[in-house]
Amino acid sequence: MVLAIGIVVDDAIVVLENVERLMAERQLSPLAAAIEAMHEVSGAVIAIVLVLCAVFVPVAFLGGLAGKLYQQFAVTVAIAVVISGVVALTLTPALCALLLKPSHQESAVFKPFNRGFAQLTRLYSYIVGLLLRHAVIAVLLFLCVIAAGVWIFKQVPGSFVPLEDQGYVFTSVDLPDGASIQRTHQVVLQAQKIISEQDAVEHMFGIEGYDLIGGGNKTNAATAFLTLKPWDERTTGSDTLIKTLSAQFATLRDGIVFAINPPPIRGLGSAGGFEVYLQDQSGGTPQDLYATIRKFIDELGKRSQLTGLNSFFRPTVPQLFVEVDQEQAVARRWIPCSMHYKARWVHSMSMTSTRMAVPFACSCRPNSSIARVLKTWLRSTCGRPVVR
Repeated sequence: MVLAIGIVVDDAIVVLENVERLMAERQLSPLAAAIEAMHEVSGAVIAIVLVLCAVFVPVAFLGGLAGKLYQQFAVTVAIAVVISGVVALTLTPALCALLLKPSHQESAVFKPFNRGFAQLTRLYSYIVGLLLRHAVIAVLLFLCVIAAGVWIFKQVPGSFVPLEDQGYVFTSVDLPDGASIQRTHQVVLQAQKIISEQDAVEHMFGIEGYDLIGGGNKTNAATAFLTLKPWDERTTGSDTLIKTLSAQFATLRDGIVFAINPPPIRGLGSAGGFEVYLQDQSGGTPQDLYATIRKFIDELGKRSQLTGLNSFFRPTVPQLFVEVDQEQAVARRWIPCSMHYKARWVHSMSMTSTRMAVPFACSCRPNSSIARVLKTWLRSTCGRPVVR
């Protein structure tokens, strides 16, 4: 927004400064100075508009993540450039001719600045003339600028969006598939004890049963949000804290616990770094896809630039699938034949400390809940309803 506002008034300032210069140096009237100024800078203003549009307009058509990030920025700047050029070529010279006074008086407050700026202008003109007369010097200076740019490019972090210390850190807890919420709670308590020993951490807020990275509610997952102390009260950065916590979390045997930075741009993923999506277009089983994912992760692990590789796709989660024989159900008057609630995810339950997901394919009357159907149909070996 600040850049767009500056671009909108930039060309108008160029025209205004040139009009004021002509009035001061040639003693021209405001109207004559405005006409002469437009003869001098009209071509430059048009060239600036065309060059900036040629840079930013193609950016608006980029695809992928970079295109999404820069699309609004490119459109905003391109529109601002066009508005700036139109205003500078039409409204600005007219206002200069109407509002500027013929007599030019320099305020005593700005005299030192104007003299210094005039000397700087003469020095700049002298250097430009010197470079034009000595092309070898200009080429050497240009090569030095390129070398400095290459050096700076190597020093600056090379990621697409560098991670920053934003004052908070995520912690993810992942237990084996089907682990109960009680086991997850115990691991969270162990991780909380490790986190409480860190001086840089001010507060901790945990959610058991929620998987931030993979998404969704799971009994074998938990997420914790660590709020760090203000920057002037701690000497440990978020990167150092993450490395320290990860090393101590590695001692936990009941689950995988790791700390991660939040994404540098909100909405750009659920954590810092990058995500990769794999799609099976061959019609294979989930186990085949899982094997391919493991091979892919193993190949990525061979690159020293990548760390913290993991996948949260688990095809081994235990599930129960209940299919109701509609003919038998109708014959026994259990469930009237209807199309309501057909092939629907109904319930999840625990069996021997293992969470069992129950996809329920059935038909039931419109005014009856699925829990009532399960309570009527699903019974244990003792004859008691499984679902209450």
